[in-house]
Order: sequence, then C-alpha cells, then structure tokens
Amino acid sequence: MQHLRSRLRWALPLLGLAAAGTLTLLLAGCGGDGGTGYAPPGSPPGPPPPPAPTYSYVQTYVFSAICVACHSGSLPPQGLNLSAANAPSIIGRASTEVPSLALIAPGDPATSYLILKVQGAPGILGVRMPYGGPYLNAAVIQAMSDWVSAGAPLQ
Repeated sequence: MQHLRSRLRWALPLLGLAAAGTLTLLLAGCGGDGGTGYAPPGSPPGPPPPPAPTYSYVQTYVFSAICVACHSGSLPPQGLNLSAANAPSIIGRASTEVPSLALIAPGDPATSYLILKVQGAPGILGVRMPYGGPYLNAAVIQAMSDWVSAGAPLQ
C-alpha cells in the first residue's frame, strides 16, 4: 500500500500538468487572431487574405468563421442565423434589438445595426460582437462598412 501511495504522489502532479497543458492548448485554439477573421474549415493554412469589401469576404472570414459559432442553427440568438444559406436574409431586415434599424441597410453603414454591433457603438443594446471578443479589427470592420456602403451586393 505504501508503494502505491508513493506512486500516486508522483503521478498526480504530472496528471494535473498534463490536464492543464491540454486545456491551455484547447483555449489557445479559440483565442483568435486579433479579430482578423479565421480561416474556414478546408482553407489553406496561414492568415486570411487582406480584408475586402465584398459579401464573399464578409461571409467567409467573418460570418462563417466567427459568428456562426453562436449565430446558426434553428434557434440562434436574436433569431440571427449567419450561416451561408441564411446570411443574405439580413439585408434590409429589421434588427430585433432596435427595430428602427436594419441589420444591414444597403448604402448606409451608419444605420446598419450589425455594423454598429461589431463597432461597439453607442446606442446598441446588449454587448459588442463577437460576444466576449476577440473583437474584429478596424480593417475588417472597415471592409464590412465599405461593402454596406457599396449597397451590400451579394456577389
């Protein structure tokens, strides 16, 4: 019995270290890259391309790579499903938090509630998105705003 206790005293700290190391690695994978967007599954390794003011960029590197972690499925927060099949429906649709504002108001990022949410602008309800961060960097937010300014075309 003494031999077993001696082994356990040696093994338990190592198991704790292994568990802590595994948890650290798992959390590091969720830590983000400063808000530049994440490469979607199946993408080549490396950083995403520079932000571009196109629906394709916003859908691939923001909505699909970041937002759908919460905003997808049959009951997404605020009814906002940003998966590729549903995201186009946000253009011109009223926000549930501030119904006087569209989620995406083509040609007008200043009244596009989704842009205001990622900026953390005054007047939003709830919290800045992505929830808990890391937040999108200025270049990505600007690309989103430029896409909306151009009329939010879907090509």
